[in-house]
Amino acid sequence: MSSNTVKGSKKLTSANSPANALSFFVEQSIWAGVNTAEVVAIDEAGQSGTEGPAGHASATPLVCPVDGFNRTLPPASIPKMPFYRPQAGKAAIVMDPQPGDKGVAVFMKRDSSGVATGKNAPVPPGSFRRFDQADGFLFNGFLGETPEIWLHLNPASGDISLSTKAANVEISCRESGNIEIRTGSGNVNVIGSGRVTLEAPQIVLDGNARVTGNLTVEGVSRGAAGPMRTRGGIENTGGAIISNAVSLDSHTHSGVEQGGGESQGPVGGGEVEDTPGPGEMGYNAVEI
Repeated sequence: MSSNTVKGSKKLTSANSPANALSFFVEQSIWAGVNTAEVVAIDEAGQSGTEGPAGHASATPLVCPVDGFNRTLPPASIPKMPFYRPQAGKAAIVMDPQPGDKGVAVFMKRDSSGVATGKNAPVPPGSFRRFDQADGFLFNGFLGETPEIWLHLNPASGDISLSTKAANVEISCRESGNIEIRTGSGNVNVIGSGRVTLEAPQIVLDGNARVTGNLTVEGVSRGAAGPMRTRGGIENTGGAIISNAVSLDSHTHSGVEQGGGESQGPVGGGEVEDTPGPGEMGYNAVEI
């Protein structure tokens, strides 16, 4: 037989009148059988990520129950509560709860065990239980730590920022209309199985550019501050190369006499239009 003294929550005035006794009975019935909401800490959560719908988590209330001596009692973990994910249709922001996160658990007024993913039609209650912790739903994200990965919608500036502190990466959409991508020491990779198109009135590459595949120029190439130059030679097939209105492979020379003498300069072919013809690469003041 246990020697521990047990004390209930009955007070000296709880039974000194029929009204007090009835009030005590009603209060105890409500407290014992009705759960509304609890501040909880996440114990564990199913990490479905982008591979599935929002899952379930277990959590422990952070406010302890007390006994008749006003001593705190250890709270019990509430298992398998569906956790909240911001989602509309097939669009979602995926942030699965992590152990130690704080949230709020709310408890349904009826047995909602029949409500599940993929079921949109109303279902009958699974049992006669009401306001039970077995029918808890979890809202995560209260009283959290300073974030290191975030999507920031700034109502003051109108900016939108997606950032990760560890990698020092930030993608921002400014109210001015500018879009900025900033990285720390990492690279920016754009990988497409089809064509990647950059369309703008002006595109500036501020840095060295390397092309590992074929380069097709449909417009005219010009040097901004002088002639365009190349090292290592230019190999061309299937079309003419024209420099200062002179065709490299079909021009003629003036002042030519048969024998061992050298010819004079090549004969020009007239003005060259800005847009080269099919199969031609237009060079204006190009050193080859």
